[in-house]
Amino acid sequence: MGQHGYACGQLQTSGQWRFFGGKMSSFESSAQGMRPMGMPETQNKAAEAITESTTTRQWVLDYIRMILAFYVVANHLGFPIHLPSKTMVSLVLGNIFNGPAAVIVFFIISGYCIHLPFIRDRQLKLRQYFIRREVRIALPVLAVVLLALGLNRPESIGILWSIVCEEIYYLLYPLLLVVKRKWGWAPVWVFVLSLFVIGRLVTKNDSSGSFISGGLATTWMIGFPSWILGCVLAETVNLSEWFKKWTVSSALLWFLRFSVIGMAWLTSVLRFHAHMSNLDMLPVLGFLAVPWFLAEIRAKWGTKREVPAFFNMSFSLYLVHQLCVQILFILFPTTQGMVWVQYLGVFALTAMFYYLVEAPCHQLARRLGK
Repeated sequence: MGQHGYACGQLQTSGQWRFFGGKMSSFESSAQGMRPMGMPETQNKAAEAITESTTTRQWVLDYIRMILAFYVVANHLGFPIHLPSKTMVSLVLGNIFNGPAAVIVFFIISGYCIHLPFIRDRQLKLRQYFIRREVRIALPVLAVVLLALGLNRPESIGILWSIVCEEIYYLLYPLLLVVKRKWGWAPVWVFVLSLFVIGRLVTKNDSSGSFISGGLATTWMIGFPSWILGCVLAETVNLSEWFKKWTVSSALLWFLRFSVIGMAWLTSVLRFHAHMSNLDMLPVLGFLAVPWFLAEIRAKWGTKREVPAFFNMSFSLYLVHQLCVQILFILFPTTQGMVWVQYLGVFALTAMFYYLVEAPCHQLARRLGK
């Protein structure tokens, strides 16, 4: 899950990021300097309106990302309490944390955040674009890979498949942006859906029903529509009049939340009990999750909130949680089977990794990407 949705930091064009104080969400941006290059002054008010909205609503994505990261962690560690096997309780609670479904939503958030600064005519500077992304993503990933190999725990970096997928999406995005601006979304969708069909046709279902059963060569193709969907939603949120007039009640928001949780649960049940494949179900789930995603953003439109620093650690949590468990087993062998201890250890080691590695990489990326 590349730095799933973490690229909203691209919006930060002036001012300072606050990693430790928790007073500014990593998605908040300064309203200065956001007028696209070459935009006439008469269009500046419209651009400022979009910038104003991005400064106040993106904090909700920090919370969503952390919840998604926790879903992935719980999917790997298991339910926090012991569940009796082959019971209705285990059927319900044992499938509640669907990690692969969370990855699909991460793809949507990532596409949303990557495209958000470029929804109008702002110039994409390739050097700045790639430096910011690779320093913020590749350096933490490299640190994890080296640590995992040094501890002889290569199995703890299997989670990197999604990051590889997003690296491919980041690489293709500048070209797709040119195509979109010249001919619209139609040729982009034709290209992306063609890749999806090719990837799905050449990927054979295995008994596990895993989303990555075809390997990296085709997995990125199958996940690509979800990522592009996020790009489209960035324009929907900022440029659609109906979205600005949409009123999201608390009842509707909670209905959509439980609907998405229910759909994710259902895909897990169908995978493990009806032998259906995530290759077929998760791309559909991504599109079905759109109303919920839009409702979350619209419900918090124009609001500000201080985001606790913990909620900025979702990428670190996603990236290192499997390695953290292996470190716990090395240091404290008796923790095997002690799920609650594993959860606490993962959160503690994640915080260390965030402050020692990820946050400094963010700061370095900002300096080098100027």
